[in-house]
Amino acid sequence: MTQTGDRGGQRSDRERALADTFVLLADTLVDDYDVLELFDQLMSSSVALIGVTAAGLLLDDQRGNLQVVASSSEETRLLEIFQLQNNEGPCLECVRSGAQVMSADLAGEAERWPLFAPRGRRRLHVRRCPADAASR
Repeated sequence: MTQTGDRGGQRSDRERALADTFVLLADTLVDDYDVLELFDQLMSSSVALIGVTAAGLLLDDQRGNLQVVASSSEETRLLEIFQLQNNEGPCLECVRSGAQVMSADLAGEAERWPLFAPRGRRRLHVRRCPADAASR
């Protein structure tokens, strides 16, 4: 579905939702904003805009130390922690390579991620894992 903009152009629902999300996120950047609240809002917005079932955010302190700072669910937070504790998984591979990491089906990733793949499928019901690195 599209709508006609003020200048006669077409805007999709997704573009409108993205613009609304930027406004919402910008509204949190006031003098006394809570950075964790901002990250949580970013995760919720990411799930809605990207069309995934869950999202997590790891921050790198540029010395290679990663921390889970936000997630869209408790299961996702546990999955991120599991990757950090076991030093494997799509998020860590993404951080190390600086490139997007995608797995269409974790069933075929046992060699790539021997600990993560079976646990992600069995305990957390993860099937697909996209991971993307932000600008470094």
